[in-house]
Amino acid sequence: MDTSAPDPSPAVPRSLSSIEPPPRRPFAWGTFFLGVGTGVFVTGLVLVAGIVGLVMIGKSLVAEDSVSDTTLSAPTFPAAGKLSIYGEAEPTWKVYTLSGAPTTLGEYRGKVVFVNFWATWCGPCVAEMPSIQRLQEKMKDTPVQFLLVSDEDPATIEKCVKKKLWTLQSFHGDGKPPSVFHTIGIPATFIVNPSGMVVYRHIGGARWDADEVVEFLRGLS
Repeated sequence: MDTSAPDPSPAVPRSLSSIEPPPRRPFAWGTFFLGVGTGVFVTGLVLVAGIVGLVMIGKSLVAEDSVSDTTLSAPTFPAAGKLSIYGEAEPTWKVYTLSGAPTTLGEYRGKVVFVNFWATWCGPCVAEMPSIQRLQEKMKDTPVQFLLVSDEDPATIEKCVKKKLWTLQSFHGDGKPPSVFHTIGIPATFIVNPSGMVVYRHIGGARWDADEVVEFLRGLS
């Protein structure tokens, strides 16, 4: 007699329609807004940190010890008789003293004109200015005119000049300078001969009171 129990019948799968879906959880608006708020807060912190970093970089550019004129190199000049002619400096170009008095480049025809474009926020510009002042003192007995031009507000220029104790006369530019003076960076220095032709240009900071500069200017005047 077979006493073994019969195999149990296989389980019959339940119909999918008979399976109850899990209960839906209500949308957690609080969690949603908390996540959004956290994202906005973190993004704001990143932006503030970036702005602060840019401000600190800007301040470092004009810090007195950021760049020194003693670290700048003297500019190089072409050999005698090999000057380049970049074009005529338009005599009608007008600039203004910080008190508002106008002057044109043509008023200095017959003189050598040392034209320097600069800005108070430009570290290399500020760094090279003491050497330009020393150069002017060396050239005071020669027909050399110095035009230091910035397109900033005259009050901003004057504040910087007084703070640095410079005796150089600075000018405020009136619109775009002549095309012969166009550059993609400052400081930018141009030397105009007595006939009104630009015969030398230098982009970037330099030590302008070097002997070779004095010799070059004296040779043109």
